[in-house]
Amino acid sequence: MRPPIRTLLLAALALLAWAAPARAQDAADRAWSAGDVASAERLYSQRLAADSNDVRALHRVALARAWNGRYDEALALLDRALRLDPRDAETHVDRARVLAWKGDPAGGARALEPLLEREPGYLPALQARAQFLSWAGDFDASLRTYGRILEIAPGDRAVGLDRARVLSWASRFAASQSAYDSLLRRNPNDRDALLGLAQVLSWAGRLDSAEVVYRRLLAINSGDLEGMNGLARTAAWRGRLLEAERRWRQALARHPDDAGALVGLSQTLRWQGRDAAALDAARRALRAAPTDRDARTELQWALLPTRPRIAPAVSYETDSDGNRISTLSAGAAFRPDPHVELRADAYLRDARQEGSAVPDGTARGGTLTLRTQLEPGWTLTGGGGLSQTDRAGEDVRASWRGAISSPGRYPLTATVAYAHTPLDATALLIQREVDVDELNLALQLVPAQGWVVSAGGGGADFHGGVSGETNRRTNGNVAVTRKFARFFTLGAAGRAFGFDRDLSDGYFDPDLYWIGEALGRFGREWRRWGISAEVAPGVQQVGEGGERSATLRTTGGVTLTVAPGRSIGLSAAYANAGLQRLSPTDAGGGYRYTAFNLSGSWAF
Repeated sequence: MRPPIRTLLLAALALLAWAAPARAQDAADRAWSAGDVASAERLYSQRLAADSNDVRALHRVALARAWNGRYDEALALLDRALRLDPRDAETHVDRARVLAWKGDPAGGARALEPLLEREPGYLPALQARAQFLSWAGDFDASLRTYGRILEIAPGDRAVGLDRARVLSWASRFAASQSAYDSLLRRNPNDRDALLGLAQVLSWAGRLDSAEVVYRRLLAINSGDLEGMNGLARTAAWRGRLLEAERRWRQALARHPDDAGALVGLSQTLRWQGRDAAALDAARRALRAAPTDRDARTELQWALLPTRPRIAPAVSYETDSDGNRISTLSAGAAFRPDPHVELRADAYLRDARQEGSAVPDGTARGGTLTLRTQLEPGWTLTGGGGLSQTDRAGEDVRASWRGAISSPGRYPLTATVAYAHTPLDATALLIQREVDVDELNLALQLVPAQGWVVSAGGGGADFHGGVSGETNRRTNGNVAVTRKFARFFTLGAAGRAFGFDRDLSDGYFDPDLYWIGEALGRFGREWRRWGISAEVAPGVQQVGEGGERSATLRTTGGVTLTVAPGRSIGLSAAYANAGLQRLSPTDAGGGYRYTAFNLSGSWAF
């Protein structure tokens, strides 16, 4: 007997009602498996509209929204899923993962503790916990967790790579290298292990060895982008900026939109002093990868030199001749174009000399300076200003200056500078009304990684003063320094000058002065704080027939960086040498000089 038509229709409708969610489920799962997150999110959202208790749909819509930066929405959806299925371990791990992505990796690690108490050997939770702890900077706890993972799954390559990476982040370079070597003994061509080993060697300062590993990568695959970028990066870190630029451009010739190569090129151009070119490369990097963290960070650094900024400072100087000098200064800079900077500087100085008949004096002045950058890194500087003291009958005095600097991309750089400036550093100089015309040449050579050789010399004519005569000074200097490890620099330096005449015009004017010093420098940064110090013991001689005497010069400072381009610094200096900012009357007779300075730099 055939069933009635009405019965067949009802059965068909029931079958369609059952099959439609199944088809929707299959389509959503297929989109998810294919990596089409946008389509999967849309299809899973449709499933949630039909069934708000669909745990899989809640879970996957949450992940899709977290990947788009909608973390609070993702957490709310995952909480709903866990209320429906509190023992779903995968959802617990992903909820912790979203917390870490949101910027709270320590909170993400804590969120896994209840799950790990219930299931101590659950590998996804252990791996996530180890990763989040490393992101939070708790490297010891992260490494202990990786040790636990390796007890459960010994020989796991991925875990070995992660552990080696965290060892490098913890600056345990020898242990990290050993971990990578262990992986490479199993597979000498393991690309990830080779990249990690090259990176840790670079961080440890073993750049020659890092280059060998990167070349090994390129021998396996000549088009390996990370290998090409690594060679460029090590060249830049070694100070071979021309080679580094060439290698970055070679990588970009093959991969024009690689954000990593564009970021590296921008950094190298910044180190060459080519602000406009660096900014262009950083913008290209962000266009190529709008969400890349390194590209965003590099753009901030490349923008810093082009942002308006101010630089106020106050200093106090004293010496054993009785000079007491207080100076308030401020500078402001603005760039109408990345290639051009306009800078204004002003100062107000109060000077006195205790125990003498020299009247107290004040001086004030201001300058405007225009600096232009020409590719590939030439810098032209010119400017002028006015100054005046409270000396009776003194008119406003003019100053002017100009300089040209060669590109910083070469190992040898040079600067030629000329300046006409009034001398008003002390109370006596304010009364003497002396002007200086000075021409100098400065050279710097970077012959190898960590080494810097600098030298300079020139001549200056001192005009005016009570004598009304011109006194010519000839000067020269040389220094050699070598940076060791990450924080220490050692070196030696020598400076000398001599005047044609011995006058009483208020400046230090021996027929010969020389000083040789040994240099020791330390500099380190911790998060927002930076500390620096320099100690320079030496020997000096004042006058051709003068006796040699021991000297000591020390400086130290601390800096607080509030944000990139915004910092406050406090520094102090002491010296018993004669070649300092002020002008001793008798540098060989126990002269002492001290200074304190509070300064800031604020970019807008």
